[in-house]
Amino acid sequence: MRPAPPPAQGRFAIAFTLAFLLVVSLAGAQEVAFRSEVDTTTVGIEDTFALVITIEGRSIDLKGEISTPELSNLEIVGGPSVSTRMSFINGAISQSRQYTLFLRATAVGPARIGPVQANLGGVDRTTAPIAIDVVAGTKAQARPRPADPFDAFRQEDPFDAMFGRPRPEPIQAKVLMVAEASRTRVFVGEPVLLTYYLYTQAAVAGLEPEDAPKFPGFWSEELPRRENEPPRGQRVERDGEPFQRFTVLQRLLYPTKAGVLEIPSAGFRLGIPQRGGFFDPGFGRTAVISRRTDPVKVTVDPLPSGPSFGGAVGTLRASTSLDRAVVEVGEAATLRFAIAGTGNLRWIDRAPDFAIPGVRVYPPQVKTDVKASPSGLTGSRTWEYVLIPETAGTHRIPAIPFAYLDTTSRQLVSTATAPLVLAAGAASAAPTTGAPAAQPALGTASAPADLRLRDALEPHRPLLDRKAGAWLAVLLILSVLAHALLRGWPPGGISIRDARPGIVRTRTARKALSELRRIGRGELSKEAAAVLVEQVVADLFGELEERPEESDSERDRELKEILRDARFVRYAPQLGDYSDKLHEVAERATAAVKRWA
Repeated sequence: MRPAPPPAQGRFAIAFTLAFLLVVSLAGAQEVAFRSEVDTTTVGIEDTFALVITIEGRSIDLKGEISTPELSNLEIVGGPSVSTRMSFINGAISQSRQYTLFLRATAVGPARIGPVQANLGGVDRTTAPIAIDVVAGTKAQARPRPADPFDAFRQEDPFDAMFGRPRPEPIQAKVLMVAEASRTRVFVGEPVLLTYYLYTQAAVAGLEPEDAPKFPGFWSEELPRRENEPPRGQRVERDGEPFQRFTVLQRLLYPTKAGVLEIPSAGFRLGIPQRGGFFDPGFGRTAVISRRTDPVKVTVDPLPSGPSFGGAVGTLRASTSLDRAVVEVGEAATLRFAIAGTGNLRWIDRAPDFAIPGVRVYPPQVKTDVKASPSGLTGSRTWEYVLIPETAGTHRIPAIPFAYLDTTSRQLVSTATAPLVLAAGAASAAPTTGAPAAQPALGTASAPADLRLRDALEPHRPLLDRKAGAWLAVLLILSVLAHALLRGWPPGGISIRDARPGIVRTRTARKALSELRRIGRGELSKEAAAVLVEQVVADLFGELEERPEESDSERDRELKEILRDARFVRYAPQLGDYSDKLHEVAERATAAVKRWA
């Protein structure tokens, strides 16, 4: 049975209740004030002014964030800063939240601040746009201080009325940005510590660069900074006045050329809190000011010339060491040449060049371990050479000269490392295997007399008869032929004989190409990849002397270069990624196989 509908008066009451709740909800949302305002609508092109966006009400239920207004002929130079206040009056709580943006005009003429949007209590709210008139010059003037209703002296100086002398005038606070160099005369490659300081007599609420500092003619090194470390001021005097000094930025600069180099001026924006009286319109707000540093000039002297001098500057020392002093012929040893100390270590990039008779010397790998500090770069730079003796005996590693400009004595210092000795012994022969131990004879006494083998019990019968064996042989031959057809026929299908007498290929060209592709896919280690390239060359083209000869053909010259690069990668120390070099060697080996195999 369907229930009877509610009477008309009931339906009217329900509708009225829903409408009342909706109105109350909207009214509650509208109780929150949302507005944007500026101090004045006429500003000068040189002025900076504040846009204040305010949300006020009993409860601020902001969904998400407020939008940034669209600006016409204006730009944001600071902020946003956010301040929140709460008051309790006659038992009622009121909240206020203000967002402050600092704006500056870009040209004379009309400007516009677009509406700001926010979602308050589930209702989208929008402020009214603001029109601004931008004029030439500046309109910022000192506004007269409004009368304080609590001023019992009617703006008369109480010190003058009571003691017959006026109140001292407040001192205008000074804020400066200064760039200072640790030294103004250096050599090329000698570090200069450049520090940007803030000198202030007022509280500073914020600081940011107007543009990135530039250092033309210098190589810049950033100094490490401690994370989350609060700035610490230092009380100093400048021109006879007290200041608080803060370190803002430091850079380690290395001049790259001689002459008088100038570090350009750098600009910064600073926020200064206003500290007027409670009834001052500027109370509680932040003024944005701009400050620039003066240019800094540094005189850079050229480097002296001398034997074995490559531009190293600092307090440095050179040394050499061997990972092992005794090896066998063909085995690798690692020679390390290191420069350590404090100086322009990143600039020292010329590897020492030397030769050792009877020893193959491969190009070095470089390892750098330095840290930046206010005094310069401290650490080491190491070159690691792979040495492979080709003949047995004692090989002398010569002293390696090293010269540098000593920044303490301001003179060129020439030094040399101590010579070393590498002993190479003949490769040991493979141990000969002795005759296998005789197996003990099977004693007849140890076995029962009636134990007989099956061959003695049954006559021997072949596993297959002749007809079955013939058919099996035919099947095996057909299987081999089918496999050869699937893999390809000569020259890639079976091993063939090289054109030169006495050389037989033990690896097919097709198989070699397949194996070389594994190097390109990165499936092998650098040692395994290098060995594979050597084996491919040896199997397809025979053993080659690595030393080039005038009678070498084009093929032999290319193959010898491939072998030399492969062996370099094989014996190179584990210091870096050799994948690119391996890919190059594999591609060249692939091209050689396709062309000449």
